[in-house]
Amino acid sequence: CLCELNLSSLDKTKVEGCISKPDAETVQIIYEHLLALLVGLDRSAISTPVFAAMEDARMDFPELHDESIPAVNLFIQVSKLLRASGVRDFSMRDLTKPDPVRLRKFLSAVINFAKYREEKLVGAC
Repeated sequence: CLCELNLSSLDKTKVEGCISKPDAETVQIIYEHLLALLVGLDRSAISTPVFAAMEDARMDFPELHDESIPAVNLFIQVSKLLRASGVRDFSMRDLTKPDPVRLRKFLSAVINFAKYREEKLVGAC
């Protein structure tokens, strides 16, 4: 079903292996592709820190957060997508140490959401 979502830039073998034995890097890439496809967010929008927010937080050393801010941004955006898909128990651990059962649950919810969305879009035409 992920192939039907036109995630053609992903290595199909790597994705299939990731579903049974997920690693954080591949899972994050899958979610980034899903966000790009379904929400219109590209990788650069997720990985770019929001400097205005950093200034409001009055961080003394904002460069120390170069890696954490994109991770938090990805978590926030994936959480929004999953909430729209009916999932309420997504956590940061699901990005950093993914569990195969939970990953399948989340991907299934997003796939169902994408199919429902496509049905409604085609039906509206």
